[in-house]
Amino acid sequence: MIEFLGSWIKNIAVVIIFITFLEILLPNNSMRKYIQAIAGLLVMIVILTPIIEFLNQDIDIQDILSQSYDEMEQIDMENKKEVLKEEQNKMAIELYIKKIESKIKNQVEEKIKGIKTDVEVEVFTNPKEENFSQIKQVKIYINKDGDKDKVLEKNNEKTFIEPIKRIEIGSIDKNSMQETQQEESIISLEEKRKIKEMILDFYNVPIENISISSKSSKQKNK
Repeated sequence: MIEFLGSWIKNIAVVIIFITFLEILLPNNSMRKYIQAIAGLLVMIVILTPIIEFLNQDIDIQDILSQSYDEMEQIDMENKKEVLKEEQNKMAIELYIKKIESKIKNQVEEKIKGIKTDVEVEVFTNPKEENFSQIKQVKIYINKDGDKDKVLEKNNEKTFIEPIKRIEIGSIDKNSMQETQQEESIISLEEKRKIKEMILDFYNVPIENISISSKSSKQKNK
């Protein structure tokens, strides 16, 4: 369509320039009027010819509608492809997160014996960002390995010692204090530090983005 319009305008311009040049060369006499009339007719023909050709064409309405339908189908297919691609990316990210959570869980339980963990990982999910798929935050919920404790109790190989409770002067949040004591009875501050350093080294997650708490805290957050 653009090529057609360009060719049409070019033809009109050529004819007008030719007529202008011809009028300059013609002497100023009675023939000049006839030449101008013929030139005007020529310009009209050049202008109207494409329009007449278009009107004389056999226009198939069914064909036009069919082409429009095909274009709409093509657009719909492209939209469906985009939606499918987004769903596939979402599923891939979820699978990726589960694998990381499982790997961190195994690493922590291997490093600190006698505990069970639940791990929640959050990653950057925008494919357009440079940090896409990098780990944003890690939450580790810990508990004692009950099965292991039973075996040790049965064999008299482990003695449980009541942890020393800290006494603070002033207002005390009893629930918070109990949770802290429970966590310290399961895992020490030194062990927490080792876990965080391991995750920092292995996954390049800042320590401030790594949290370790008891499973009871996880249940309360829910």
